[in-house]
Amino acid sequence: MRKLSLVEFSVDNPKLVVILSIIVTLLFMTQFPKMRTDTDPKNMLPATSAVRVWNDRVEKDFSLYKDMIVLGIVNEKGILNSDTLAKIQKIRDLRRRK
Repeated sequence: MRKLSLVEFSVDNPKLVVILSIIVTLLFMTQFPKMRTDTDPKNMLPATSAVRVWNDRVEKDFSLYKDMIVLGIVNEKGILNSDTLAKIQKIRDLRRRK
């Protein structure tokens, strides 16, 4: 007696293969509500990791928030001129209105 390959089985029983595929898919779909997406790269490191411990300390020392943006401004004349300071104030005022 020769062995039946998976391809031969699928060709011989297409309805069964489709039904089994649907059942397996539905079983896996029941797990979707239990899924949790974490996009914070910090959580990819162990809590005792040197980099994470250092980062936590910096956040605490500087009272940083989780969702903080740091802006760097480059101006050949320096940032202490009326045009650049006006732009910085405009950005700050936009943020305060929200």
